[in-house]
Amino acid sequence: MDIKVLKVTILPGDKPLKATADVMVGTWKIVDWGIIKYGGKSIQVKCPRVVRKDPRTGEISIRMLLDMPYEEFRPISDIILEAYRRELLKFQGNVTADEPETTVTFKKTEGS
Repeated sequence: MDIKVLKVTILPGDKPLKATADVMVGTWKIVDWGIIKYGGKSIQVKCPRVVRKDPRTGEISIRMLLDMPYEEFRPISDIILEAYRRELLKFQGNVTADEPETTVTFKKTEGS
């Protein structure tokens, strides 16, 4: 399956959510992947999700919108992180806009 990052949006501020990404996976466009960093930990990619607050209790719940095996999530995550790093360098003025876009073909092997 082809995986292509369409857009990375760098978010200002010091919050854990550093950026969002829109990605094409095959013929599916999946928006709002989260690029998150908590404290000194490494940067992580999170699947799109919905956050809801119960109006009666004030309790917050998070529901993932995708449930996929790690073997399928990993290549998508790697490509998003590569695109994020490139976009962050451009945002900081360290890379020109002429850098090639991030597109990778991921072939699923038999038995996975």
